[in-house]
Amino acid sequence: MLTFAILLIVFYCLFIGYLVLSINKTDSKPAAIEETKAFKQFFIAGRNQSWWSVGLSLVAINISLEHIVFMSTDGYRIGLAIAAFEWLAIPAMLIIAKYIFPVFYTRGNYTLGQYLQQRFDIRFRWFFSSFSIIYSLLFTLPYLLWISTDILETLLGIEKIFSCLALLLFTYVYSFQGGLSSIAKIDKINVTIIYTAGLALLACVIYLSLAGNIPEQTLDNRLTIVKSKLHLILEPDNPHYDRLPGIFTLLGGIWIINIWYWGFNQAIIQRALSAKSIAEGQKGIVFAACLKFFIPILFILPGVLSHLYLGSDIEQHGYFTALFFSLPIAAQALMILALFVSVISTIAGICLSTTTLSIIDLYSTISQHNNEHHLLKLGRVINAFILIVALTATFAINKNNIALSYIWDFASFFIPGICAVFTLGLLTKNTYTKHALYIFILATVVSILLYFAFPEVPFLNRIAIAYVFAIATTILLTQLRSKLLFSAPGKHTTTFPAFNLIALGLSLIVAILYVIFW
Repeated sequence: MLTFAILLIVFYCLFIGYLVLSINKTDSKPAAIEETKAFKQFFIAGRNQSWWSVGLSLVAINISLEHIVFMSTDGYRIGLAIAAFEWLAIPAMLIIAKYIFPVFYTRGNYTLGQYLQQRFDIRFRWFFSSFSIIYSLLFTLPYLLWISTDILETLLGIEKIFSCLALLLFTYVYSFQGGLSSIAKIDKINVTIIYTAGLALLACVIYLSLAGNIPEQTLDNRLTIVKSKLHLILEPDNPHYDRLPGIFTLLGGIWIINIWYWGFNQAIIQRALSAKSIAEGQKGIVFAACLKFFIPILFILPGVLSHLYLGSDIEQHGYFTALFFSLPIAAQALMILALFVSVISTIAGICLSTTTLSIIDLYSTISQHNNEHHLLKLGRVINAFILIVALTATFAINKNNIALSYIWDFASFFIPGICAVFTLGLLTKNTYTKHALYIFILATVVSILLYFAFPEVPFLNRIAIAYVFAIATTILLTQLRSKLLFSAPGKHTTTFPAFNLIALGLSLIVAILYVIFW
């Protein structure tokens, strides 16, 4: 299996290398095209991407080990309820497509920081970009790199340092010249590989479950366990209630997380901003939402069904290993390839977005040398520097035994404030800079107080409380001083004809699933 998997990865790397060379010859040589076009190609793929390219690129950066490994593991441990993070993202993505994305696109923004400067002032642009860069370098990238190399070491026996270097080197090689233009083309291949691996995993699990010679009494017990896992809403006595707090999952912080991730996250929104028009970008987001629907089926459902042939006594950390080695050799090799491409797609997207924020939001606002050719050259250097910093941080954190699992705890302190600032910035006319500053500080303070003073409050509920409290307080104080003026952010745009019909259909499907599997 090891040889087969490595051969698949080598073949993939050679094919991508050939593709990158052809892309660079035709699309991305600064000597052959105008500086402005090269600049746009690197940071926003020339702003000429079609809807299906945008949709596949959004899915490629979104799907990583968290879906292939950890969501399958959570399907085994928690059940179908973990699908809330995927299926409830669908209506959130539709809201972003209709009301939020058009605002950024019509302003010609490359970054979210540019919008914050236009709406408030440059201080918010610097703060948001600095926070996003630090969060990527010290949290997201080290976390992703470490768990990736740890899993590859477990499954293939490859030393962490070698697999880490291979991932970073390959990511840099294929994104160096063309930036997002190259990444978007390769994302199409990566998504195809990931979904093919998901189909293979689901098919193998179903076959192994049906073909197993399990005694009737044991089978009945295991079927009972599987049925108990097919619920989207957990009861208060469930041991995982603190992660998915029952009905509050539908009403609470999961909406804020999804709005933040898909709307106010530079790595994500940068893909949508690469569309050739607002309509193409909206279609791309809707396409990505359709593809998101299948992720629980391909990766969470196998975790639930694997109780039938693996039993229910496997420890959390041993589940995926047991599942992996129960698969046929061809399926194992395909899963390894899917893990590899999912990681490099996410790393490439995060590194590019971090580079974009560093160059456009920070360097270009304080430097006099900000012509596009200079910024493009510097961007390629910064992209390499970011990978080196991420590699150093990954092994420094591990050497000092710092838990990488706090990534979401740290994010929960700031997500409510960031979402609150964008919300009132988009929805109101007279929320000024000082109001936005108060919003962010208040939401952050409430989040931290809840975390330490009330640790029993579920993660999602803490985010919702901090967000609502900050919004409500700000509106109240503004109303006491002057009447708050609201405005619809997307009133100046229209959606393509089928948008409302597709949005309604997807939302109904999600609602029906919750009714059936409540």
